[in-house]
Amino acid sequence: MRPVGYVYDPIYLEHDVAGHPESAGRLQAIVSHLESSGVFNRLEELPARDATEDDLTLVHSRELVAQVKAAAGGGSQWLDPDTYVVPRSFDAALRSAGGVLAAADAVFDGDLSRAFSLVRPPGHHATPDRAMGFCLFNNVAIAAAHLIERRGLERVAII
Repeated sequence: MRPVGYVYDPIYLEHDVAGHPESAGRLQAIVSHLESSGVFNRLEELPARDATEDDLTLVHSRELVAQVKAAAGGGSQWLDPDTYVVPRSFDAALRSAGGVLAAADAVFDGDLSRAFSLVRPPGHHATPDRAMGFCLFNNVAIAAAHLIERRGLERVAII
């Protein structure tokens, strides 16, 4: 039986604003529980990679990518009432989207039976031209588009 894998990278903790409900503490709590319960010992760690800007533009406009990159380069700020950037947010977002791509590819290639992506910033609310709902980019849509456009799948179910 093929193993179940996970993606995690400490850079995900560097996208953080104190007091925000989507915080590094949430991911730290998940990782701590998986370690203390012994679940991590039964999973195969899959190294995350950085998504490229071409990966991001499978779904997002080049303008959004540039906006998020510039905003993070400008320090801490809010892109909407729910969505923030800090100096490491763009780097964390690249690794977050890339981590989901690495997981999708590992399952597609048959290296893993399933994979769980422990990534931040989260990625399912952002639209093609807008960061929103805590999400800078839509990692889920990027992975689906990648599997269709680059790996030859006809469709992808997102559950």
